[in-house]
Amino acid sequence: MESELVDILSKLYIKYGTTDEVLKLSRVIDILVVNKQKVTFQNYINFKRLN
Repeated sequence: MESELVDILSKLYIKYGTTDEVLKLSRVIDILVVNKQKVTFQNYINFKRLN
């Protein structure tokens, strides 16, 4: 689930840039990923570094 969210978010960044809506969604996804026990943290951190 996390990797799917990150994929969706990366597509939104590419399409819309860092608009307020995309940044709000990014914060929501951050919360979802951080609060989840089993996460693909390395993939998520790598993605965050690239953007």
